Amino acid sequence: MTTFIWKTVPMPADLSILLNSERKTKPLTPMGLLFLLSRMHTFRKSGLAVLRSPAVILLLLTFVFFADLFLTGKTFLLRDGFFLIIKADLYGLQTLADGSFPFWDTQGAGKPYMENPGTGFFYPLSLVFSMFSVGWAINLFCLLNVWLLGLGVYFFTRQMQIGRTPSMVAAISIMFSTFTMAYLEFLIALAAMPWIFFILGVLGRFYHIAKEEGGRTTGTISLLWRHRGLMVALTFLFVLSYCASYHEFFAYPFLGYLLFIILTAAIEKSWRLLLSMSLFCGIGGFIAMLIVVPQLGLMWSFLPFTERAMSFDARFDMASLSGAHLLKAIFPMIGGRPGFPDVYWSPGTYEFCIGTFYTGALALLALPFAFLSRWRERSRAERVLLIWGVILAAFGLIISLGDNTPIYPLMWKYVPMMNKLRFASKFLLLVLMGEVALVGLGVQYILKNRKPLEKRAVLVLCAEALLAGLAVILLVYVIMDPSRMPALFNYKGAPVPDEKLAAVLPSLRWSCAFLVLALGWIIWTLWRGASRATPLIAIGLAAINLIIVSRPVQPTAPVGVYDRVPAMTRHAADSRFRAFSLYEGAHQYLYADPRVDIYEWAMESGVNAAWYPYPNVHILYQNGIKMLKYNIWMQNIYSGDETAKKNFLNAIGVKWIVAGEQWPNILWGGAKREARVVTRPAAIPRFALYQDWHPVASDGEALRYLQLVPNLQLHARPAIEETSLLRGRGTSSTLPPRTMQSFSGSLTVTKESNSRLEFKTNGEKTQLLVVSDAWYPGWSATIDGKETPIHRVNYMFRGVFVPPGAHEVTFSFWPVKLGWYCAASCAGLLMALSLLVSCWRDYKKYAKPVS
Repeated sequence: MTTFIWKTVPMPADLSILLNSERKTKPLTPMGLLFLLSRMHTFRKSGLAVLRSPAVILLLLTFVFFADLFLTGKTFLLRDGFFLIIKADLYGLQTLADGSFPFWDTQGAGKPYMENPGTGFFYPLSLVFSMFSVGWAINLFCLLNVWLLGLGVYFFTRQMQIGRTPSMVAAISIMFSTFTMAYLEFLIALAAMPWIFFILGVLGRFYHIAKEEGGRTTGTISLLWRHRGLMVALTFLFVLSYCASYHEFFAYPFLGYLLFIILTAAIEKSWRLLLSMSLFCGIGGFIAMLIVVPQLGLMWSFLPFTERAMSFDARFDMASLSGAHLLKAIFPMIGGRPGFPDVYWSPGTYEFCIGTFYTGALALLALPFAFLSRWRERSRAERVLLIWGVILAAFGLIISLGDNTPIYPLMWKYVPMMNKLRFASKFLLLVLMGEVALVGLGVQYILKNRKPLEKRAVLVLCAEALLAGLAVILLVYVIMDPSRMPALFNYKGAPVPDEKLAAVLPSLRWSCAFLVLALGWIIWTLWRGASRATPLIAIGLAAINLIIVSRPVQPTAPVGVYDRVPAMTRHAADSRFRAFSLYEGAHQYLYADPRVDIYEWAMESGVNAAWYPYPNVHILYQNGIKMLKYNIWMQNIYSGDETAKKNFLNAIGVKWIVAGEQWPNILWGGAKREARVVTRPAAIPRFALYQDWHPVASDGEALRYLQLVPNLQLHARPAIEETSLLRGRGTSSTLPPRTMQSFSGSLTVTKESNSRLEFKTNGEKTQLLVVSDAWYPGWSATIDGKETPIHRVNYMFRGVFVPPGAHEVTFSFWPVKLGWYCAASCAGLLMALSLLVSCWRDYKKYAKPVS
């Protein structure tokens, strides 16, 4: 049997780095982990050595954290996760299973699918939703991504010369934090988080390489070439981060990447390092951009047609932290538990998930010790980490305060693209990124044997003892009268029931107890010095703290809760019409509701995308980022007068309305959870032939026509513009003369798929064929194989003029410039693979086969 031994020199540096990132400590990297797993049979290691692997320890802790899900057959009750994100994934997977690619989403009056950010369709781990039932797929998806998050944090801190135990504590503090648990609700946000820290880890690794080899290399280009394998790793990490599809968590960390590059060059006082790091990150990012350009380019062409084309409401009233919210760093539930309406009392943050950032007592108390080491005693990597962590955490916290400081409002007003974002508290992600660095440095300081104890450490201990004492006093204060908790946040809503207040107290007690235990561990370690058991106690304390306090953030239910097929969908199983649920608004208030029967009612009554994507069922709700004209259309349905409401419902083909008791009464008033389907015979089919039409000069005039025209006239004369599509691109074409006479005509649908429609028509004179799906660049139409323009009809739909006689009409959708984008993506993949092949050849050259 032949195995390989590795030469330290002159093996290609990039491979040596990935397998043994530090020659002394050899921390496990993702590439190293894959290598070890693939070659496990060639190593003569005991099982105990494998169990000591940080990756295995983190995986075991993740299993323990989610143990109740797998042991009792439960899954998380996720509002956005199920009713939005998973539904979009299932639509794409179902379309692929049907033999076509999901270019177009036919639901909600239609919109592009690939262009829509937020689907998560291209994220590799989304495949679990095609392999398992929804409940088990959610469990596996959450477990794997939380584990990867911990592995990424560990990888990053180890590359920055932080010890094993501090790195483990930092990883546990982030992967099990209330921030992470709250963002399980948004599965694509959870998917984006791990790759942030892997990217930082690769940047940290290259920083050490460039620093060590900077004086011995012939130039920056040769340095980059020798470590091209590391650059390819960075490229694919960028790709994974983007494919997770939560683009705020893809964009915000770039502040951290840029700051890291600048600080490394400043600390090293080297312009050449700045150039090397910038080129390393820039080239890797450029290749990654080429690989993802089909989705990225289409997304940019899609945004001008969406609600994000206009200045977006920042929602300062819903996502601005205040001073009282900072108490949640100690007592995460002091502002109430997740849910509505009387279990959460934190004005300024609309939901629990918007303003929570508890990382555990040990992380909180260890953080100040990051500042105690003398500057001259620190390595340059530690200096970079300290300044980077402080700036990032401070900036993220200031921005998260929203309109409580003038900074974010000014940025929202003057910084380009900021007015396309909302919820300032999402910048808490930067706080957690900075905290990773500071917690690692703090725990590392504590574990060092420093005798006698430094005065600065004594002062910090005294301050933390005072903090623990004040926390105990606050706990006693609210236990004596729980109604004082809402008063701390200046809550002015309805009085909170005593049982809801009492339900929070156990979490407060546990939080206070772990604060005292963490302080005790720090005092003992500093006073007596670190022993062999000290690291295990630290890791165990951090994990148990978050298992008890953070794990209950997300409610659970039996794993089959999502498998139920709504019985009411059988009423709407006709693709010629659409169904509209009056319970759309209830979706927002399902967050963290632990009642299984409420979720079953929501699925049955068609809340949001609950009926999506069942066969032949077309819903009015539009998933993800919505088309701008769709939003205006829905505003007329909800707030227009009776004529406008009927016209807009009829024109878009709404034949069924799901109605019943008002949803607030169902959720909180004890009303019967019943819903009924109301049939509307006046609805116009999604595919219709018209013998007459009403020319309009603009979409604004078309909108006024729909608002004012009598219903009978709308059925006979749709509004049509000269604006049209030809070969998928916008143009203008002259309308044919109106016939002004009635005659017979027929329409037959011969094929209907997500991006292709085929019809057979017959008529005595020219007719207008209208498809009540969105008019959007990329659609093209042919009549008997000959291209014909697609006009914009009824403000936002598609229509073509069909000449007299029998004809075959085809509508097909192919995203504009997709061919060019795919060519660029292939070029990016070819570049990355070429670099990998060249690395492999060098590896074969330096690997020495032995018996």
